Amino acid sequence: MSVFRKLRGILAFVGICLAIGLSTSSEAAITAFLSAGTTCGGANSTSYATSGPAIKVSLCVSATTEPLCGTSYRFVSANAGENGRFNITARAMDPAYNFSNVAVLTLPVVINDTASGDLGAGTPTNLPVAPASNQLIATLDFSPQATATATSYVISLDGGFSSAVVDADGTCGGGLPTTSSPLAASFTFNLALAPTITSAAPAAGVVNTAYTHTFTATGSPAPTFSVTAGALPAGLTLAANGTLSGTPTASGPFNFTVTAQNGVAPNATQAVTLTINAAAQTITFNQPGGGAGVAFSASPFASGATASSGLAVTLTSTTPAVCTITPANSLNITFVTAGTCTINANQAGNTNFAAAPQVSQTFTINASAPAAPTGVTATAGFQQASIAFTAPTNTGGVALANPAYSVTCTGVAPATTTVTGNASPIVVPGLTNGNTYACTLTVTNSATLSASAAPVNVTPVNIAPPAFTSGTVVPALTVGVAMATFNITTSGGPTPNITQTGTLPTGVTFTTVNGSGTATLTGTPTTAGSFPITLTATNSQGTA
Repeated sequence: MSVFRKLRGILAFVGICLAIGLSTSSEAAITAFLSAGTTCGGANSTSYATSGPAIKVSLCVSATTEPLCGTSYRFVSANAGENGRFNITARAMDPAYNFSNVAVLTLPVVINDTASGDLGAGTPTNLPVAPASNQLIATLDFSPQATATATSYVISLDGGFSSAVVDADGTCGGGLPTTSSPLAASFTFNLALAPTITSAAPAAGVVNTAYTHTFTATGSPAPTFSVTAGALPAGLTLAANGTLSGTPTASGPFNFTVTAQNGVAPNATQAVTLTINAAAQTITFNQPGGGAGVAFSASPFASGATASSGLAVTLTSTTPAVCTITPANSLNITFVTAGTCTINANQAGNTNFAAAPQVSQTFTINASAPAAPTGVTATAGFQQASIAFTAPTNTGGVALANPAYSVTCTGVAPATTTVTGNASPIVVPGLTNGNTYACTLTVTNSATLSASAAPVNVTPVNIAPPAFTSGTVVPALTVGVAMATFNITTSGGPTPNITQTGTLPTGVTFTTVNGSGTATLTGTPTTAGSFPITLTATNSQGTA
């Protein structure tokens, strides 16, 4: 038996004292680490269940400068009072380190039991293992006990005992190893608990309003959340950490299932019915006139009513004798008469918006001036004028006065004459024939507000049947000799128009101007003969 093997036999019984007595070489670059599973490529932590099964954890080293002959090690728990939470129930040595002079490795080995002995071993061939990374020393089975109920436990190599033995001369026999290197490594066991959802059902949300709810669950590792059935309301998302957030865009009840899972069976589920309520909306409808009222107008009044939802507002009148909504379903208020108008504004809502509270506005429609008469004409008469017109349809929201119309004719002799009436035409007497008058027609309503049409001019005339005041026989004419102008004159009122019938001698011309009451015969006859003609004078009073 080599000296190293003899040494290992001693270590089996007095490993604590011997590990402390070895010298440490600063040249020995050896690091240790613990890896989940049976290789050196696992994680530095793993999950456990109190009920088991045992967990395999591998001790690995990386020696980069000197050959390795063996190891001595045992485990402790990082926190005091955690003795007995885990037991080592099996150890499988890597073939390169499968020699140990421990007569019988008593299992289980209790973590934190300093009397448990050395779990290490040396090389079976007395030859060192060449420096290399990720060398598997041994795989151990850690069995959690019933007392292991904490969320996590950290176990470490006993720093006062654990070391790696190296031999600088290249052999592990023929003499005592000259150096040792302390080994330090730790590993975390996380309690594996199946998830349990602990959060209450989500509260109701509102369309177009930011929403947040957090699903919570116990379990180890920490569970993640997902929707595994149904669908979330549009606009909401569920994060893996359980945060349900977003802005819902549609109302209604939404049924879905949230699952919490962490790799430990069984998963936890929660059936959810999330209600998204229709959003509230309001109507903005400012009082027409701002409380001072508005003047009556024949043109519709634009209310400007709007809903915060953007949906169309419906107006109705509770005083249709005073005001109406025209056309129907519009936002225009049509005035019927002066008085108190009350308009209600409503918005019925839809699937995403609740009905808006009704807004009512009451305001005063004040009387205004009527529209001016149209189509005003003046017809001259004997010492008078007849003024005809079309009555206005807009009377200013009130009835017309009695009398409603007045006509004022301004001229000379007399200078001004005013008469009143209630209908067209209105005759203005007392005017002087031949004088021109400007006549203005004014309409007035019962609120004493008035409007006037543009003035019309009229000249009163003498009224009489027509009569010729000139001779009726034309002096004899001579062919080729220019005739003296024969003047034709008339009397009568209005001034007659003169017309001529019959055939005139060639070269002779009849000339008149309508409404002038005069005419002429002029020219040079070129044909001899007798030529009877007829002259006629006509006005409104008759014919001559």
